Amino acid sequence: SPNFRILQYCQKKSDQVKTRQKKNFDADHGVKMLPTLHPGDTVWIWDRCTMGRVVKETTPRSFVVETQEGNFRQNRCGLVLMPKDQNGRGGDMSLEEKTADELGRRRVEDKRDKLRDVAEGDKQVDTEINREPQDEEEKEEVEGDKQVDTEI
Repeated sequence: SPNFRILQYCQKKSDQVKTRQKKNFDADHGVKMLPTLHPGDTVWIWDRCTMGRVVKETTPRSFVVETQEGNFRQNRCGLVLMPKDQNGRGGDMSLEEKTADELGRRRVEDKRDKLRDVAEGDKQVDTEINREPQDEEEKEEVEGDKQVDTEI
């Protein structure tokens, strides 16, 4: 019947539009597929800055994670799967301190580097503004800038 063909066409077109919209949204928002987690996997918990082991999956995007402070329910996006060792297991819980120290040190070093870059940038701007002209050409350029400033 003609109505069935129209319905099929509309459903196919709707599916194509939805697929295109999902593809565009994912590309615009940097969506990436996360690796699946299994009980026993070692993970880094972002908001707690600690390591833990996955105990179980409670919903498709939520996991119970065991840490030294206790068990926590955590959304999947807040968990980072740690690399496995040669035996195919996640890193040991004893690595928690090493990893926390390393990440903490990196964060502090990154902040120091950013502050140093900003300070050096400010010093460079100050020295460029306050330095004396080197030759006659620069002196004329500075004088011309001063005249423009007074005209404005």
